[in-house]
Amino acid sequence: MSDSEAPTRIPSIDGKQDKAERGVTTKVTPNMDNAQRQRPKQFSHSFWDPKIAHLRALYFKITAMSIVLLIIVVWACLPVYWGSLWKAPVLTRNLRAWVIDRDGQALGNAVAGAIMNTTTSGIKQTLGWQKLDASMFPTNDDVALGVVDERAWVAVVIAEGATAKLAAARANGDATYDPTSLISVYYSQARNEVASGIYLPLTQTLLIKTLFQFNAQSTAQYLAGIAGNQTAIQLLARAPQTISTPAYFTLFNLRPYTAQVATAVTLVGFIYVIILSFFVTMSGAGAREVIAPYLTTASLIKLRLIMPIILYFPLSLIYSMISLPFKLPFGAKYTYAGGFFLFWV
Repeated sequence: MSDSEAPTRIPSIDGKQDKAERGVTTKVTPNMDNAQRQRPKQFSHSFWDPKIAHLRALYFKITAMSIVLLIIVVWACLPVYWGSLWKAPVLTRNLRAWVIDRDGQALGNAVAGAIMNTTTSGIKQTLGWQKLDASMFPTNDDVALGVVDERAWVAVVIAEGATAKLAAARANGDATYDPTSLISVYYSQARNEVASGIYLPLTQTLLIKTLFQFNAQSTAQYLAGIAGNQTAIQLLARAPQTISTPAYFTLFNLRPYTAQVATAVTLVGFIYVIILSFFVTMSGAGAREVIAPYLTTASLIKLRLIMPIILYFPLSLIYSMISLPFKLPFGAKYTYAGGFFLFWV
């Protein structure tokens, strides 16, 4: 037979014909054929295709479990923040406040008494006032230092001899008399600018109400006492503030909140740090796929626990360094370098 007449062998796609010619037999069962025909093919099915029903059920199960876990986290964590703001006006009694009476006379007794009455009168929205002996803080600088050291949120100090100063100014017609020098209010806004918007209005409202009553009573008593005394009336004309506003207060903001950029750092910025941490976690998950199959369980657990902590150091350092070009006042209490590294830590 010539080459042109040689029979042509058609290869089989699945190799069954070749195996048969080589004397190899393959047993094919109907179950195997059905399994092969029912096996899902990639990129070939719609979402609701019955052939991928088991995969669709698994997808719904994983999605539902993730939603349940998120719901648990939301209810476990968010109520802490919501609760901290829900009854903030009622819980202001937890904010420690000082009143120090260096006068011990009419003005000091009126102001200190009115302030301390708020702690026992059943008023819901008031501060946790404490009346301290003047000997505990010999000077007003000591009081200011205590507020700066966060021992109290606000301190009200009635000046020594305040009542006597008012009486002398009226009697002598002192035109230089300053009623705002009798009472000093010390607070630190930068400690918490949100809290200062709560305790400071409460303090101011209380003092204004108390001094309004004291001034009206004091003026009425003094005018009644000098009725017909032309000399005393002429002296009052030289110092009208001793009658119109005999006593008032001055606010001393020991640490003003002047760095508005701090809002971005301490409030919104921390949210960005959390988001960046999520990216670190996601990138770490992808990186672990390369080496995880070759690690023991103990090594894999150590890797997942230790590596995020190590990566957080450069991430937090870069986050802290962003504030340097924007002149964030790290040196308000410590040195600038010390304040920066303390913030980083």
